[in-house]
Amino acid sequence: MKASEPAPMLGILPGQAPDEDGESNLILPISQLADRLIHLDDSDLRTTLQQVRTARPDIFASLIRADLAAVATNSFSVRDEFDEFLAGLRTPTGRKPAFEHVVDVGAIGTEVHTSDQSGLVAQKEPTSIRVDPSEPIQTHAPDMQASTSTIVQFSSFMYFCEEEEDTMVADVIRIGDLSRPTEVHYRTKDGTAKSGVRYHASEGCLIFAPGEFSKPVKIELIQDDSWNTTLEFGIELLEDGLVGATRGRYLFQTRVKVIDNTVFPTDKFKALVLESKIADIPKWGLLIEYFKMNWQSGGVRWGTKKMLLADLLHNAYYLLKLLMNVYLIDYVLNIAKPESQLIGGSRDVAILLFTCLTMVPFAFLHFLDFRRLTWKVGGRSRAMLQKSLLRKFMNYDQHARESLQPTDIIMAMTRDSVELVHNGYMNVIGVVKSLGQLCMILVFQVAAPRIFDKPDRPLVYAAIFGFPLILLVFLLARSKRTNRYEYLRNRKQDALIQRVSRTAANYRLIADYNQRPRFVDWFERVIGEYNVAAVQAALVNKNNEYFAPWVSLTIVCVYTFVGGKQVVAAEVSRRLGLGMFLTNVSIFTGIGGAYGSLYKTMLSMQSTFDSLDQVVTLMNLPTDLKARKALHRNRRRLSKQMSMTLSEDEKANDVDKLSICVEEIEFAYKRASTGFRSPLQNGKFEIQQGTLVALVGPRGEGKSTLLKILGGVILPKGGNMLIPTHLRMLHVSNEPLFMQGTLLSNLTFGVSDGDPDGDVQRVKNICASLGLDDIGKLIASEEVLPWADVLSQTQRQHICLARALISNPEVLCVHKPTSAFDERAAKQIMAVLRDFVQSKGLQQDVNTAHLRRPRTCIFTTADFPGVAASDVVFSVNAKHGIQRIPKEDVTLEMLS
Repeated sequence: MKASEPAPMLGILPGQAPDEDGESNLILPISQLADRLIHLDDSDLRTTLQQVRTARPDIFASLIRADLAAVATNSFSVRDEFDEFLAGLRTPTGRKPAFEHVVDVGAIGTEVHTSDQSGLVAQKEPTSIRVDPSEPIQTHAPDMQASTSTIVQFSSFMYFCEEEEDTMVADVIRIGDLSRPTEVHYRTKDGTAKSGVRYHASEGCLIFAPGEFSKPVKIELIQDDSWNTTLEFGIELLEDGLVGATRGRYLFQTRVKVIDNTVFPTDKFKALVLESKIADIPKWGLLIEYFKMNWQSGGVRWGTKKMLLADLLHNAYYLLKLLMNVYLIDYVLNIAKPESQLIGGSRDVAILLFTCLTMVPFAFLHFLDFRRLTWKVGGRSRAMLQKSLLRKFMNYDQHARESLQPTDIIMAMTRDSVELVHNGYMNVIGVVKSLGQLCMILVFQVAAPRIFDKPDRPLVYAAIFGFPLILLVFLLARSKRTNRYEYLRNRKQDALIQRVSRTAANYRLIADYNQRPRFVDWFERVIGEYNVAAVQAALVNKNNEYFAPWVSLTIVCVYTFVGGKQVVAAEVSRRLGLGMFLTNVSIFTGIGGAYGSLYKTMLSMQSTFDSLDQVVTLMNLPTDLKARKALHRNRRRLSKQMSMTLSEDEKANDVDKLSICVEEIEFAYKRASTGFRSPLQNGKFEIQQGTLVALVGPRGEGKSTLLKILGGVILPKGGNMLIPTHLRMLHVSNEPLFMQGTLLSNLTFGVSDGDPDGDVQRVKNICASLGLDDIGKLIASEEVLPWADVLSQTQRQHICLARALISNPEVLCVHKPTSAFDERAAKQIMAVLRDFVQSKGLQQDVNTAHLRRPRTCIFTTADFPGVAASDVVFSVNAKHGIQRIPKEDVTLEMLS
């Protein structure tokens, strides 16, 4: 700020005599005056603020923000007056009435005098005050008054819709001053849902007339019968072309979840899948439906077509070699044939042509097989399954998640999806190739006798059509036995991986109690059981594999005996040419090889049945998305109704006045030992935004459940919930968890890439405020360490809380934030949470306070310091439900 610019100074003193012009010569910086105002009694403070609001509403707004939190803390009865004054600022009179206490404005760097009659100045004699232009004048973020501030943003960070809906609607809202028009442009952007496939890309301009606080953005959805997981796309408000408003700090963009109601892999067996009767579904039919689903993926389909074309060329080359072999032996190498009858007119030319027709196509096929490795059919198909499994897992409802072992999803991704793709879908290409080769053999048997003037050989036709019947009968006869041993092997492998996972997760417990030998013995027993099951499955598969070669060898031997006699037959009319005999032997060998390959492929595909069952089960477990959609839409409706009530004068929309309220919650845990238990029977939880709230109550009677419901971790079965959708909620458990990565990446886990909330200095400052002064080097380090082992327990708890504060949500729900700390550290943590609430977030830019919403912190506590630091206390217990109680009514029995 330049020295010539006016400083936001004012002085309003009860009982001070005005000068000749009715104005006082008292001049103070706002920050100094605010520090003194908090010592006034309610009556003087109220009178002073009323006069400031009337005379200088612009300065009054700065004054309120300069120490609103301090005033509210020290004088709760005046808090409602602040809200009233702020509302009054929307309709300033512009009149400058006579008043007894006056403010004047000076300039930075100028010397001013204070009146000796000032009750707010410590010294009673005239005092010179000089403002240093190099230092900031205000100690708190300078917000903009409601009449001159407008924020435009989405009403929620996420919206839900179902694929059957023709259109999804997102709401863009204005916060603050509604008296002026606003213009904002928007556009969609692809996520996992792609434009032109799941939705129609859209962009446009929203124009808010004066008084309008909400506008819909409508995006057309594309109906698609093919299965997919829940996909997302985004919508963002653009800075370019923005008129009459500022984009919201976080909700200038939003995500849209499109819920797919098709079952995996298709809807053909939908009834049985939804009834969890997957075992009753015909396995080959289910596998074929999976193949159809895979074919509907554009990248997989295009790559598959290229592979099929390449295999067709391989089979054409196979037919060409059959024909050329007969020609080479019976014509080119048969010296009884005159050269004039040969192609090219000589044997040398014919041999050269044979060589070229052998090598050139082979080189081209080599190139195609080299390139097919880059067509990514298997990779795309496998990635689609693995990503879909992860997306499904992220959206399971509570009961589905509780029914799973951690290894179920791991084995589905690492084993079942791989087997289903490579032994399932990819083998379809092998089946088509083998069938194509058999077709070429059939073509050869029909064409060769006519080309080379030879008699038909019915025995070959018998082999072509009889071979598959024999293999099919054997395959069906062995199917149950094969499936049983494959199932046993996979279950033993699951048990082995589960044992490894549990041992690794509980190592500290095992080591502390000296149980290493016990777990080693246990693990060896599980390994032995898996090895036995694997050997049994391998024995069955090996016998299965040898059946086709045995049939092929038998047929070749029979033909060798019969055809050999025809080659040496005395009668010329019955004699079989050597070239045709050798070619037929090759053909029978080829038939055996083709059917053997086909049979082996079918066995491999059959081995995927267990993996298919596992994947189908996991893909169709119930999710909570529809429940979240219903809850979210109800919250949107209530939020919109309340906002309309607040903005009835059509001049302002103060969403910060919307309360957070839940009542009559219906929820039940399903427990193996106790059945169903409903901890929250009745009561009402209602608070204003910008409040520090403590939850107390006996252990196991609902306070953690209430916190999880507020944080969106679990969904109630019923009840009323009014949590404004524009508020970003964050639930923080009391178990410190870490991702593999640097310490900085763990601390900024909840921050979007490029967001200033992830600034390293901000991260360090927040950690330091919590007492983590000793991890600065680790934050700056690029080392990736096992943080759960490297850090102490208190450090882990500190970092868990720091991560939540760094992400800067509007509503923070924390389980027992001080339980792991001594009294001094607990008080420090509560002071930080208080600062988070009062300052609308920690370590934020002072120039963007008007873009931020109030911060609310709700926490469970088991100690009195937590209760003392809070603004509001709620008791949660099974007998009375949820009750708001005075701090002094908290008893030791409630702190558990």
